[in-house]
Amino acid sequence: MRSPAWTIGLASACVLASLACVAQTPKVQYAEGQLLVLVAPDYPPEAVKKGETGSVIVEGKVKVDGRFQNPTLTVSPPSAALEDAVRGVLKYWRMQPRLDRDCTFRETQARVTIWFDIDAGTPKVSYSRSLAPAPDPALVEQMQQRYEILSRREPVYPWNVSRNPNAPEVASQVAYVRVGPDGLVRNVKVAPKRYFGEFEEELVWSLKQWRFTPSAKGLCAEIPVDFRLN
Repeated sequence: MRSPAWTIGLASACVLASLACVAQTPKVQYAEGQLLVLVAPDYPPEAVKKGETGSVIVEGKVKVDGRFQNPTLTVSPPSAALEDAVRGVLKYWRMQPRLDRDCTFRETQARVTIWFDIDAGTPKVSYSRSLAPAPDPALVEQMQQRYEILSRREPVYPWNVSRNPNAPEVASQVAYVRVGPDGLVRNVKVAPKRYFGEFEEELVWSLKQWRFTPSAKGLCAEIPVDFRLN
């Protein structure tokens, strides 16, 4: 039986803990250059003692793996302590690379601002949403199209990951699937969200088994998946 769009696996996949639940989404999640993973910097103790506050703007090229490549940091007012604090966590950040209409990741540009404030003696660190180019409206429209899935192989929580005592209870991932006019999957890309490396192989392998209803031009579909351990 054919499955309607955005109701994939909700009734069946969530019954078994070993299966991944392919969740509904009310709107397209993709946004070029958006911040997918942020590890916030600690407020440097020496800066707190001195009452130093300020902002750090991080901007530059985002590679296809979601990492900043040699970003520029602008600190206002100048503070070596605040700059070092941000530089120390940049390697953990992941941004959304550009997604083309053929579901291929490309490099892009992004900018994020980190604020260090002291409110009534309490240090606070906050951040902005990434400023990046507006997504291709034709791509977004394509991902909003309704489609039917003729057959699928449900992603399964990887056994090797489940053995890790620190394995996440829920790992929400997003894949982008290029579907050809014949309904066969041509390409799968996984957004560099938290834990995506542990689930990427299973997600790519499973989604490549899916078969969609043939269409004149094919499409780039956004598939959100929640991997649940229990």
